Amino acid sequence: MSEIAEPVPASAVCSWSHAAEVVIVGYGIAGACAALEARRAGADVLVIERASGGGGASAISCGIFYLGGGTPVQEACGYRDTPDNMYRYLEATIQPHNTDALRAFCDGSVEHFHWLEAQGVPFERTSYDGKAMYLMSTECLLSTGNESVWPFRDLAEPVPRGHAVAEWGESAGSAAMKALFQQCDGVGVRVLYDGRATALITDDAGKVTGVRIRQAGTTLDVQARRAVVLAAGGFSFNRDMVAAHIQDLSPTSEPFGIPYNDGAGIMLGLTQANAATLMSADLNVAGDGLLTTDSTTSLQWLDLTATVGQSRATVTAGSYVAQGFRYATQDELFKLWKDAGADVTTTGFTHSAADFVPATQLLDLMGCTSSRISYAVG
Repeated sequence: MSEIAEPVPASAVCSWSHAAEVVIVGYGIAGACAALEARRAGADVLVIERASGGGGASAISCGIFYLGGGTPVQEACGYRDTPDNMYRYLEATIQPHNTDALRAFCDGSVEHFHWLEAQGVPFERTSYDGKAMYLMSTECLLSTGNESVWPFRDLAEPVPRGHAVAEWGESAGSAAMKALFQQCDGVGVRVLYDGRATALITDDAGKVTGVRIRQAGTTLDVQARRAVVLAAGGFSFNRDMVAAHIQDLSPTSEPFGIPYNDGAGIMLGLTQANAATLMSADLNVAGDGLLTTDSTTSLQWLDLTATVGQSRATVTAGSYVAQGFRYATQDELFKLWKDAGADVTTTGFTHSAADFVPATQLLDLMGCTSSRISYAVG
């Protein structure tokens, strides 16, 4: 676990071990992209990486970028998407705190694709017919979200937006990082490895002017003449932060990523700010005001009747129980849908056969008497 100290006064620095105009903490995909663009804008850039090599969690990821709005891959595979269509889906499913940021993300998504491809990140003009979290093959376009699930399919035209890097295996993100590293090397980005940032350095006015690091048991002070960029990853391996910000997470869950995802960059930033925004994750995906806690059993249950007409509500099977009804088994649920004429598609089941919301009301509430159901759990 990284120990972060309060900011160090610049007046207490005896000498600068290294200096650059822009100092970036972290050399995953965020740090590499920031370094590349800062260098191309003319800045002298130094990246501080905690590990002995770059890539971080990005390099071991499945390498899927969520892009839409009409990318060349979408068009080549016969899917019509627009920034507005993409925005409608994301606005409904994530309920963003900053709609301007979401709007900019959707409007710039096609440009983001072109930028990545221009750096040498490989994308095929192929598609995978189905929903998946990652692929072992090189197909590019796949469904990674709930675009085909009610109520989102009624709000926006369902189209796949997962763009997988053309690399075999479950760690295809390494191919994206390799391409970005080659670009960074080509423009002269400097990297200091095995350096763990422990504190920011500030002047008398409180402006950040550098970073204090530990490398091979030695304390080094790195001067940033223009800016410090914190791109050190998330906090999935910091159990205290996970408990504080993701309180609904099961205690049996295991973190995904790398051990250096311990929130060090966030904690560094918090030494200069009163609070960090968007730190908590609401795992109750049924929408505000729809979940109730049973005082007798302490179980949370989903009031399905409250979802009628709620365009921002997400109804999911598994985890939630509707009060007063028994569970429907998997066979009962499917039979109910099929008897009503629905074409049922199932993917990724991980719950037990008895772990479903009541079949007696779900069909009508989903409005799927004669429509196709894309139903993914897990």
